[in-house]
Amino acid sequence: MRRLVAKLGSVAFTVTISVGLIILLVTSTSMEAARGTSFAQKVFYQTRWFDLLIALLWINIFCSTVIRFPFRKEQSGFLITHIGILGILASALVMKHAGIDGQMALVEGETAGAIKEAGYVLAVQYPNQEESYLDLRQGSVQLVFTKDRLNSQTPFCPLQKKSSLQGKDVPGVAVTLRIANILEHATESQKVVEGAPASAKNRAVHVRLKSRQMGLDASSWLLERDEGNSSSREAMAGAVRLSLREKKNIASNPEPVLKVCDKDGKEILSVKAGDKDIPQVIAVNKTGYSIKGLAFYPYASVTPKGLANVPAGRAPNPAVSFDLVDAKGEAIHKIAFAFFPDFESMHPGKDKQASGLKFRLEAGEPEDYSAASVDGAQISLLYADAGVWRYEARLNGKVTSEGDVVPEKVLPAGWMDVQFEVDQVLEHARVGYDVVRSSSEQDPMAAKIVVPGTANEDNIWVVENRPSPLTLTQGTVSLFLTTKSRELPFTVTLKQFRRIDYPGTMDAQGFESDVVLKDAARGVVLEKTISMNHPLSYGGYKLFQSSYSDPGSGAKTSIFTVARNPGIPFIYISSIIAVLGAMLQFKGSKDETV
Repeated sequence: MRRLVAKLGSVAFTVTISVGLIILLVTSTSMEAARGTSFAQKVFYQTRWFDLLIALLWINIFCSTVIRFPFRKEQSGFLITHIGILGILASALVMKHAGIDGQMALVEGETAGAIKEAGYVLAVQYPNQEESYLDLRQGSVQLVFTKDRLNSQTPFCPLQKKSSLQGKDVPGVAVTLRIANILEHATESQKVVEGAPASAKNRAVHVRLKSRQMGLDASSWLLERDEGNSSSREAMAGAVRLSLREKKNIASNPEPVLKVCDKDGKEILSVKAGDKDIPQVIAVNKTGYSIKGLAFYPYASVTPKGLANVPAGRAPNPAVSFDLVDAKGEAIHKIAFAFFPDFESMHPGKDKQASGLKFRLEAGEPEDYSAASVDGAQISLLYADAGVWRYEARLNGKVTSEGDVVPEKVLPAGWMDVQFEVDQVLEHARVGYDVVRSSSEQDPMAAKIVVPGTANEDNIWVVENRPSPLTLTQGTVSLFLTTKSRELPFTVTLKQFRRIDYPGTMDAQGFESDVVLKDAARGVVLEKTISMNHPLSYGGYKLFQSSYSDPGSGAKTSIFTVARNPGIPFIYISSIIAVLGAMLQFKGSKDETV
């Protein structure tokens, strides 16, 4: 034992720890300057290995003192100095682990009794809305299901099963979860896989494009349906538009037909609007009305003078215009668009006839025309019910390349040196998302939660500011990440915030807050103004004016730093002891010299 104490108190051990501390401080200071204080706190100062290094330094100083026992009178300065240093190190550890440091943000008139601390916790919301908080660190955590936490559970639908424990008088069932991974900053990455063969059709392709001349090297998924993305059928890769659509033979589509229905929706007349020999006047069966001057516009454009056919550079927009004439010869002008059937209802005219007739133009679907009408470069992947895939590459609407899709075969686009390949073709695509590490400090934190004992060890990612439901045999809970919160033994109310500017400028000279502190347990009420360098002290806590938010309109927000450092008195005492010891040691050395 004496030999171990001698080694721990040796000069060699002191030098080793000192070199380690110097390297650590240089590295942490450099990283703090480059990436901010919060990064240095998380990576260095708030870690357990940093605590271990300080503890080893304390042990080294303690052992170097003990090995000199019994102490001689001339060693009293040395002994007192080392006692002071040991007190400083011990107080620092006490402050770190027993101290409180957080922030409180208050809007004028608002009251709060809790602070937000650095770091995150895993919050669990049970079916009865009760919440519990678990330390966010890799390893196992337990959820405890009790009768009270389950009895308020209401199924989302009549077919959902209730919890197997609901309504039972259970003392508490613990479920173990494992926090497998924690990402300080994370982003979501789309994951598309083939679903079960019996699932609904949902076609998808993964396309890769390359072009040296365009500096293009990109890839993208195109999906028939994606609940989280209404534009999943289209994507842009540089200046190239990618699209997924159904292959249709446009020539086989029925010719544009104007259908006339009565007020009950029953069809009473059908006219081929695209015929060249349309009669000038068409009687509407048994209504007393007639259609006069029916004109078809495949590329309709609304102008001040009415409809005009403008095909150059425009997408097809089938429409008809005509006059509806009643038995008295009175006419009202009508317009019907194939792709915008509600145009008349959105642009109502004065209809004195009140005919009750409804007009509908049928002329195919918009996607039947879209590829041929898009300016610029476009590659379309076309699917059919038989599982046959084809592609069309177009430049300003003209086909430059087309053919069958062969997975992983490089295909030419027909313009410049653009090439593409389809490396995955799915018929029953299922969309999911992977959470991956992000280099951006603006992205949220995420934690991977694993449920041990399940068939495939089911896991979910919990992302900051977004609840994630987890269904277990015992019931459904909601998991989310939130900043640490700590209740205070008092409340603080912000009465008024003031910003004081330098005279004649818009630069802040200072800012201050009028607050009311209430401690209901002690019956204490304090009113004080907190300003820069003038904190409010109460019960070992100090409230500092640290920042503010003034949007210029509406209520102002004052931000306070709330701190409680129980080790401060011991640091002061230890520092005084160390100084006295150093002075005594210096006096003793001087006497020996004399």
